[in-house]
Amino acid sequence: MRELKLDGECFLLAEQHLILEIHSKYFDKSSEYYEANLTDTERRIAYNYEMQNALNVGNNGKNLYKHIYYCSTQDGCESSQVTEESKMKYEAYHQVYSYTGYELDKLEEKNGTYYTESGENILDLVDSAVESSGKVPKEFKQQMKNWIHDLVSTISTRGWNNVPDMTLSILYGKSGLKDMNQLITYQYEADRMNRQWYSVL
Repeated sequence: MRELKLDGECFLLAEQHLILEIHSKYFDKSSEYYEANLTDTERRIAYNYEMQNALNVGNNGKNLYKHIYYCSTQDGCESSQVTEESKMKYEAYHQVYSYTGYELDKLEEKNGTYYTESGENILDLVDSAVESSGKVPKEFKQQMKNWIHDLVSTISTRGWNNVPDMTLSILYGKSGLKDMNQLITYQYEADRMNRQWYSVL
């Protein structure tokens, strides 16, 4: 199996069947897609090229990144890929973005918060957005605002660039995708009739 690293949302991954088709084309001699007329070097270069192209298709990689993150943070997984700091940074960014449309790392960082170009405190914008949001029940709005305030304040105090980004990895190969660096692994089996993404091993 090979390791695929996903750094934030930089890489985009094609659907699972495309990855398996690419793998079969270069490494599975029994496959109808197998390219028999390549040297080992040409095979490796062509394989890496096609995989790189697959990483730049649609929103699949973004969705896979979210899926790896979700699986890595489940109780009992004890993943070494997600630290408390990187998880906090991820949550701060995504909560602020989902409520305000602002990217936290593009804002001015000062006094334990962030400010827009027009000088608005991002936490004031978050508060207004949470209050008017139908996503959060009325009795939990204050709790949601407090949580986002804590995330933003902590990240701002430490400094955006001083908190490590999350780099998530997954193994892939002929048998499909498999989580790594955690106690509970989830795997997509290429040869199973039930083509669900993951199953607990």
